Amino acid sequence: MSSRDATEALLPSWATTHSTSSYSLVTPGSSPTLLAANSSARCILLGRNQVCDIIFTDSSISRQHAAFFYDDRSIPHSLVVKDLEAKKGVKVNGVKLSKGSVSTLQAGDVIKFGNCDELYTVTAAQPLVAEEEEEEVAAEEEEEEVAPAAPPAPDYSGMTDRQIREAEIKAMMSSFDDPQPTYTKYEQAAEPEPEPLTGPALASGAAVAANPLALPISHTAHINHPVPNSVTSSLSFDSSCSRLALGSTNQSVKLFDFNGMDASHKPFRDFVADEGHPIIALSYSPSGSHLLAVTASAQPRIFDRNGGEVMQFTKGDVYITDVTKTKGHTAAVTDCMWHPSDKNVMITSSLDGSVRVWKLDGKTAFGKLTVADVGRVKNRRGQRTGCTTLSYDNEGKVSQARTPHTHAEELPT
Repeated sequence: MSSRDATEALLPSWATTHSTSSYSLVTPGSSPTLLAANSSARCILLGRNQVCDIIFTDSSISRQHAAFFYDDRSIPHSLVVKDLEAKKGVKVNGVKLSKGSVSTLQAGDVIKFGNCDELYTVTAAQPLVAEEEEEEVAAEEEEEEVAPAAPPAPDYSGMTDRQIREAEIKAMMSSFDDPQPTYTKYEQAAEPEPEPLTGPALASGAAVAANPLALPISHTAHINHPVPNSVTSSLSFDSSCSRLALGSTNQSVKLFDFNGMDASHKPFRDFVADEGHPIIALSYSPSGSHLLAVTASAQPRIFDRNGGEVMQFTKGDVYITDVTKTKGHTAAVTDCMWHPSDKNVMITSSLDGSVRVWKLDGKTAFGKLTVADVGRVKNRRGQRTGCTTLSYDNEGKVSQARTPHTHAEELPT
């Protein structure tokens, strides 16, 4: 039995998502969330789990936080919310629901989930049936419109065949007396001027400061999906530059697909990479099939192209002082980079004073990836020091690791 089936088994027998009523959750600054019918479920789930119908990324939201459904015993059907014993709970009009309890909602009720700053107002959704009927009636009326009457047919009664033919020729020749048609010469429209760059630098008139490298920029897109108390900490493009991954300090990774993006510039996937740890660095594989995510923990994770977790790195033994003898990092990882040409090789750096080489098809221990090769990072005095960043050269033959004292070590891969 799946987690969703187990949740639906706890619902009352009268719970349903098929209703004559229709409600939405509205919060300022975003589109309404329609609580619509779901033919394959008895409730509308809200939480952080991917099986939920309404997905939140806030850490105070449980995997399955709350459930919405309609009461089919009443006419019209009433909207009901059930607390799924969430740790941070659900508040309706400022009153916290007891764990596992239900509450009947009315239009205008205000709901708060967990510690989220946003407040959601229950509103009655406007039915679309009337609009559809009006469109159908208008289409029928257009079809029933009478076509303009054709000119009356000439009367050729009492005329011989020759006279009829002469009359037809005369009518045809008289049509040539109509005004000559006019034509407008086609001129190709001028190409639109490139959209101006936007931003504080241009607002102040410092165009050069906004584009110091004089790049041939023709268009810009402002991607703005703020999360309270969070900032963007890393980003990575795939090799074709058709997808963008953005990491933030609220533990979430947002995936954008430029080929399928609309004017709202919303991500097609938003997920938590490692709960409790902010995102430090992201790196796409050369083929774009995998995404490496480094958090503030000692165990990076690999995700597939659509954000599904593939594998987690193992953690080394913190009681072993020789970093080359451990199977993984023993301190927080600070940076990562995928090999520029080998889709199975990647490197990571850490505050434990090591740079590690990993292979996607390498050895695993208890389902977690173990290190393939290790390089020590030392300062000018020969002492082990933490590594803050690293990089491959263009050919992937040498990686450079940089310490807090701006000393670079070349490490063969």
